[in-house]
Amino acid sequence: MFRQDAVLLNLTVDGPPFQEYGCKLCSYLFWLEQCENVCLLPESIIIKTKHLINKRLVTPDMMILKKYELKVPKELGIPAIGSKREGPYYECKWNELEILWLEKTTSRGTYNHFVPGDGKGHMVWDSLGIRRGRDDYHVAGKRVIILDPEWCRKHWRKE
Repeated sequence: MFRQDAVLLNLTVDGPPFQEYGCKLCSYLFWLEQCENVCLLPESIIIKTKHLINKRLVTPDMMILKKYELKVPKELGIPAIGSKREGPYYECKWNELEILWLEKTTSRGTYNHFVPGDGKGHMVWDSLGIRRGRDDYHVAGKRVIILDPEWCRKHWRKE
């Protein structure tokens, strides 16, 4: 998966602003890559993102509203049957994927960031890469994607 600050994702003038606010969408795209066992090219990521924006599932500034948190993974092709918000200590079941909501507060304000997790609250990939200050974040909550159990048994993992 490409980082959200990758030059190839941010070249187009009319392209989505991945660098500023693309972390939650990049987390969904990471899970799409894992489910399909593919590596998305920047052109494909931009096309998929523009499609989501045109369907109004993602705002032009890359925000995904709560009411669309299930529609986005389904529209991308992730075999989701549900989604939910959980607290920071929730451990995912065998057919669930997590996106960690990270938060840090500084004298300048509160910052949020979203990254894919391992089901137990640990980061597996960061769309911004390794950077100074990353360890200052704490897990404030989780966005959990519930996968179709039949699909999981056939293509992903067993119970």
